[in-house]
Amino acid sequence: MKRVRREKLYPIIKRIKPFFWKECRFCNREFKREIGYEIEDMTVVNPRVFWSYCCNECAKSIDDVAKLVNSAKLRKPPRYLTNGIKK
Repeated sequence: MKRVRREKLYPIIKRIKPFFWKECRFCNREFKREIGYEIEDMTVVNPRVFWSYCCNECAKSIDDVAKLVNSAKLRKPPRYLTNGIKK
C-alpha cells in the first residue's frame, strides 16, 4: 500500500505562553508568561527550518502574524539573487 505524503506549508504558526524568555522577531523585545506566537519557517537561500517568536503587541491573532511574516524582509530573496548580479 502506498500513500502520498502531504507537504508542510510554511510558515506554521502556533499560539504559545512561554515559561522562559523569548525574543520577538519583529520588535526585538523579550517576553515570557504571556500569550505569544511561535513561527516555524523556512529560510529562503539555504532551505532550513528555523523557529522564531512574535509577541502579542506586534500581532493580536494568528492571521496578523501571517501577514507580518509574509511582508517581512526575511521572506524576500536577497537583491543579488533577484538581479543575477552580486552587488
